Amino acid sequence: MAEINQILQGRYRIITLLGRGGMGAVYLAHEIQLDTDCVVKEMLPQNDPSQGKIAAEQFLREAKTLAGLRHPNLPRVSHFFEEGGSHYLVMDLIEGLSLDKMIGAQAMPESVVLKYACQLLDVLEYIHEHGVVHRDIKPANIIITSKAQAVLVDFGLAKVSGKTIVRGYTEHFSPPEAAGGGTDLRGDLYSLAATMYKALSGKTPIRFTADSDEDVLLPLRQIRPEVSENTARVIMKCMTLDRKGRYQTAAEMRTDLFNPTPTSAQAKQAQMAATAPASEQTVNFDPAKARLGVPQVQGVPPPTPIGVSHVAPPPVAKKPPVVGIILGAVGVVIMLVIAAVVITGRAPKPAVDATPATPATATTTTKEPATAKPGVTNTRPAKTTPSVTDTPGVGDTIEPTFTRLPTRTPRATLRASATPVPAAGTTQRVAFARGAVGCSVIVVRDINTGAETILKSTDRNEEAAWSPDGTTLVASTGNCSGGNQNITLFDIQSQNSAPLVNEGSNLDPFWGSDNRIYFVRSIANSFNGTLYSIVSDGNDLRAIGIEGRKPRLSPDGSRLAFMKWEGSYWRIHVVDIDSAGQVSNERALALPSAPGGVHARMPNWGQDSDHLYFNITNSSFDSVALGIAQLSNGFTGYDNQKSSTGDKFGRPSCGKDNWCVVNTVSTGGIWLLRQTGNAFKVDRQLTNGDDWGPAIYP
Repeated sequence: MAEINQILQGRYRIITLLGRGGMGAVYLAHEIQLDTDCVVKEMLPQNDPSQGKIAAEQFLREAKTLAGLRHPNLPRVSHFFEEGGSHYLVMDLIEGLSLDKMIGAQAMPESVVLKYACQLLDVLEYIHEHGVVHRDIKPANIIITSKAQAVLVDFGLAKVSGKTIVRGYTEHFSPPEAAGGGTDLRGDLYSLAATMYKALSGKTPIRFTADSDEDVLLPLRQIRPEVSENTARVIMKCMTLDRKGRYQTAAEMRTDLFNPTPTSAQAKQAQMAATAPASEQTVNFDPAKARLGVPQVQGVPPPTPIGVSHVAPPPVAKKPPVVGIILGAVGVVIMLVIAAVVITGRAPKPAVDATPATPATATTTTKEPATAKPGVTNTRPAKTTPSVTDTPGVGDTIEPTFTRLPTRTPRATLRASATPVPAAGTTQRVAFARGAVGCSVIVVRDINTGAETILKSTDRNEEAAWSPDGTTLVASTGNCSGGNQNITLFDIQSQNSAPLVNEGSNLDPFWGSDNRIYFVRSIANSFNGTLYSIVSDGNDLRAIGIEGRKPRLSPDGSRLAFMKWEGSYWRIHVVDIDSAGQVSNERALALPSAPGGVHARMPNWGQDSDHLYFNITNSSFDSVALGIAQLSNGFTGYDNQKSSTGDKFGRPSCGKDNWCVVNTVSTGGIWLLRQTGNAFKVDRQLTNGDDWGPAIYP
C-alpha cells in the first residue's frame, strides 16, 4: 500500500487513506504540479497470481472505460499508471451525497427525481452510444453534488460490447440479467427505473420473495398515489420482466417520460382546446423549451401534468454531510470514489416545476501564464462505438485540449431598437437565475410590481450582474449539455444579446463602476481560477495577476473583493486596485465565528464601498449564516437570519438605502431584506421556486 506523504510519479503526494477494500485502496492526494487535490485509487497486489491477473485486467478495463468518456455526469480520469508493482487510477475529487443517503426511508419529491432522471438518461444515452453498459446503476452509485448534479459512479462492472453474464440478484438488477441471461443497455434502463421507484416511494422494489417465484412487485402508485400517472407508467414499463417489452433506448424512455404521446381521449381534448381562447389553453411540458422560458401553448396536457402540486411527503430529517465516496469490494475491485467541490452557495433543493436539468459541465484547469490565456474545450466526443483498445493504456496521461485566444473583433451592437430605461432610482429591480444550476434562464423582476422579463441567449445563463446605468446585464452563458462558458451581454429592453468573451471557459462576471467586466477563467475542480477584466465594448482584455473566484469591484472602484481557496477552505480576500488595474495589499478577512461555519464565500459590496456581505457555510457548503465585514474598523460578524420556512439565506446583494436580496439555499426563492447596522431584517419574499443568484439594482 502507498504510504502517507509518499509521492507517486513525482506528482501525486498521498495525504490520507480514505478507505480500503479487499482488492484496493483509495487515497486523498495532492497533485503537486497543478496545486490541487485529487483521488488516487490503488489496486493492491494479490497473493493468488490467477486472482491478481483477473483483478489487474478488470482494473485496467475500468480505467480505459472511464478514460475514453467525457461527460459532465461521469467521473473524469486524468491518469493511469503502474509503479512498484501496483496499478493506480487518478480521478477528480468530488464532494456530495449518495442518492441512497438522500432517500433514506423517505420518498423524494417527484420534480426532484425527474430532474435527476433527466441527467442520468442523458449520460446513459451517451455511454450506450459509445458501446458501454454500466450494469450497476443503483442509489449508492449516484452522487448528488451541491450543484444538484447527479454523477454516475462505479464502472467496475461495466462492459464494452460483447455478452457478459451477471450472477447474483439485487433489487436493482433486471431479473433476466440476474438469472444469468446476459445484459445489455435495457438492463441499465431497468436499474434506473428501479432507482426512481425507490426514490419516489421510499421502498426497495422487491420482485420475488424467498419462498415464491411469483412476481410481487407493487405498482408504484399503490405505494404513493400522488406520483403522476405518466411517471409511474414509464417506470413500470422499464421494469417489465420481458426485455422486449421495455424501452429499447434511453432516448425512447426520456421521450415517453417528458413528452408522452397523447391518448385518444387526450387527442379529443386537444381538438376541443384548439378553438378555445388562449387563456383556456393548456401547456405541454417540453424540457428544452422550458429551460429557455419559451411559452408552450399547444392545447394537449400530459396524462397527468408533471410537477403539479402533490401532497408533500413527510419532511426528510436533515442528515449530516457525507462525502460521496463509495468503498468496498465489488467482484475483484473496490467501487470508484469520486468527488467534486461545488461553488454555488446553495444546497441541492427541490424545484417548484419539473423541468429536468442537464447539469453544469465540470471544467478542467491548467495554471496559465498571463500571456497565454488558454481556455478549456470540453465537448462531447463523436458518437462512435470504440473498442477497449481505442482508449489510453497504462502510463498514458489524459490531458485537456487548449485553445489560444484569437485577436478580438468588435462585438455586435445591442441596442439598435432599444427603448429608454426609466432613470436609475425610480424603482428597484432584481435579476436572478431561474432553473437548475447548469441549466437556467435570467429573469428580471420589478421588486414593487412583481412584473418579470425573461432574458434568453443559449440554454444556460447564470451569474447576472447589472451595468452601472441599469440598462444591461452581463451573465455567464453556455449549453445545458456542457462545453465552454461565454460572457454575454443582455439588453433588458430589447432583450437582444451579444457575446463579449467567447473563447474558453469563463465564469463569475461582474460589471464594475469603471465600466470593465471582471470575470474568472480556467478553473480546476471548482477551485481558484485566473482573474481577468475587459472593457464592456470588448477591448483591452487583461489578466489581473491574482487567482480566486467571484471578483467584485467596490462601487468607488478602489478595492476588489474575491473568494479564494486556501488549501482546505474558502476565504474572502480584498486587494487595493488603481485606475490602471494594478493590484496591491492582498489580505484575507477573518472568518466570523458562526457555529458550524468553515467557509466564507460569494462576496458582494454594500453601496458604501466599506461593507462586504458574504455566505458562511459548513464543510458541506450548506449555508450557516450571512457574513458581514466593515473594512474601515476591521469588524467581521454574522447574522443567522432565516426565512419564514426556517431556511438559511445565501448570496447577499445589497443596493441603495440598504435594501438587500438573497436566495434561500434549500426551499428556493428570492427574499428582500433590509440591512441595518451590522444585522439584517426580513422584509418579504419576492419569488418562490428554483430562483437563485440574485443581484439588485440600484
